[in-house]
Amino acid sequence: MKLLTKNLANIFTLTNLFLGFTGIINTLYGDPVAGALLLILAAVFDFLDGATARILKSQSKLGKQLDSLADIVSFGILPATILHVLLIKSHQDWIYRMHFTGLPLVSLLAFIFVIAAALRLAKFNLDDNQLHVFKGLPTPAAALFVAALPLIMRFDLYVLSYESFYLESIILNPWVLLLITFGLSFLMLSNIPLLAIKFSDWSWENNMPKYLLLLISIPLFIFLLFLAIPIIIMLYIAFSFIFKTKIQ
Repeated sequence: MKLLTKNLANIFTLTNLFLGFTGIINTLYGDPVAGALLLILAAVFDFLDGATARILKSQSKLGKQLDSLADIVSFGILPATILHVLLIKSHQDWIYRMHFTGLPLVSLLAFIFVIAAALRLAKFNLDDNQLHVFKGLPTPAAALFVAALPLIMRFDLYVLSYESFYLESIILNPWVLLLITFGLSFLMLSNIPLLAIKFSDWSWENNMPKYLLLLISIPLFIFLLFLAIPIIIMLYIAFSFIFKTKIQ
């Protein structure tokens, strides 16, 4: 029992890694929706490994490094693979004009996301001052933004005064996908101070921006389903600017 308790956080980390690996395979075999769902599940286990390590006081240097290695697969390579597949599915013909190893060169620009995620994770491991304030967008948040794209395409949404607002044509625009790739990569590599969604206590005064974000997120999920994910991440960034004095 003691051995299980000591290694439970690492088991959750390895589960995160397995889900990321499986998500990559599903995405490459033509099912980015399954890849996106597995990424979201990986994010759950990423949360659980950190929470478990803190509760059981089983933090270790091995666990910290293992967590980053799992994260680069689940929140670096997997979302970049989703972006790559969506770029190939694009309706635009011009992305097929230049090739590298038989693949459209433009679709390989998704690798920039992997670079940004790897650098963001490495910087996080070397910086002990990111416990309460993040510097740059956390990789799981950037990855969840990407995971939402195929899910938004898969599930019909009715917004804007009951009119059907079909989002697939917007998402499958290569310029939009490249903007998302470069935009999220920039945010991950930036030193912009952002809220760390961690609670040292449960008081409203010390956690007001976090509570507001959580309260807004619930109705967004109810009414907008997966479209809520990118909106919430953009709100998270906006809240970090609005309540800048609260997070310093």
